[in-house]
Formats: sequence, structure tokens, C-alpha cells
Amino acid sequence: MLARAARRLPAGWRLEHHDARELPFEDGRFDLVFAAYLLNVLSDEDAGEAAREARRVLAPGGRLVAVTPVAPRSFLGPCYARLWEAVRRRFPRLLDEIRLLDPEPLLWRAGFEPRARRYVALGWPSLCLLACPPSPPGAGGASRKERSPEGS
Repeated sequence: MLARAARRLPAGWRLEHHDARELPFEDGRFDLVFAAYLLNVLSDEDAGEAAREARRVLAPGGRLVAVTPVAPRSFLGPCYARLWEAVRRRFPRLLDEIRLLDPEPLLWRAGFEPRARRYVALGWPSLCLLACPPSPPGAGGASRKERSPEGS
């Protein structure tokens, strides 16, 4: 699969395969880390390690975009979530280890400030979350207590 994706890259780009919990890049190397359907296939512990590594390799002012499957936001959401878990338990090879996940609490714990959320209903119901490391004091960013749903 990686070889197929590499053939489609623009000239001068390269594709690398690494463990998201232990990236071989120096601190502050990237302006953007994109984690599409990654955090939801990891255990809570591994997802936390991957999020902390993403923060480590982000440059000042960098951004993390995380995309994860979630239950629909309609009144059917709780039924969808129960059905999803029942199917996962009954047919583990079908959904492998894919779980529904709102990554916001995990990202707060990893030192990020979620800045924007967008729910995408078409196709696989998903949550797209933009998060950044906290702004330095005096730079105008909201504190964790002001922005976190856990901060009350």
C-alpha cells in the first residue's frame, strides 16, 4: 500500500513509515501533523503517546489535524454507537480495532488546545479536529481551563 501511495506523490516528495509513538525527527520539525484515522485504532495509552510525539515534532505555531470516526450527531447517534460496538465484538476482523473516538480529551491531555471541530456526515461519519500547542503567555490564546470541557 505504501509503495502504491509513493507512486502518486508529487516530484520531490517522499513517503516514510515510522512508529507514531516514537518519531525519528527532531523537536519542532513540522508545521503540520495530520493523523487521519490513526488515533482511533490505537489503545488509549498508545494514542496518548502518539499525540505527545506529534506535539514534540511540531514547530512553534504548528497545527495538528486529527480525523476519527464518530457516531452521527443526530438522535440516532447513541444507537449507532451501540450497534458499532456490538458489531466490533461479534466480528472483530470486520472492523479490526477501529473504535469511535472523539480525540479532544486525549489531545488536551497531550498538551494541545483544540481550536476547531467539524463533523462530516457524508460517507464514514467523522470528526475533523484542529489543535495547536498552547500559545505562549501574553500571545492571546485561551487557557486550558477556559477552553477545555474538563476545565470546569
